[in-house]
Amino acid sequence: MPNAHTINYVPGFTAGESLTSSQYHMVFQSADNAVSEADSAGNATGLIQGILLNAPASGEPAEIAGDGSLGVYAKVLGNSVNISRGDKLKADVSGSGKLIKTTTDTDDYHCIAREASTADNDLIRVDVNFGMVAG
Repeated sequence: MPNAHTINYVPGFTAGESLTSSQYHMVFQSADNAVSEADSAGNATGLIQGILLNAPASGEPAEIAGDGSLGVYAKVLGNSVNISRGDKLKADVSGSGKLIKTTTDTDDYHCIAREASTADNDLIRVDVNFGMVAG
């Protein structure tokens, strides 16, 4: 069933900033019960929560597809490195919340690509799967 999808919602979070332009971006826990677009701090702290499914204003509920979600749409920063089906992806460190490919030993990853991408802002299907690149 390659097109099947399952969403494991992460409950209890609101937008810690305006995320009205951040639907399908990776988010991390930036404060108690609040999320922001993932960046180097989010990657470093290990508080990545998942992919934002809605576009909430600051303080509004955030719908997040967490670890174990399958077939979720996510935005990629595809022009940095071409993404192929099966590649491990993590949040871009610039704070965009978009996903980039990672092959660095012992790097944390948060998604596995189900589709290829070569362009910035491509919307591709991913499996949300937290892990570490073998090193």
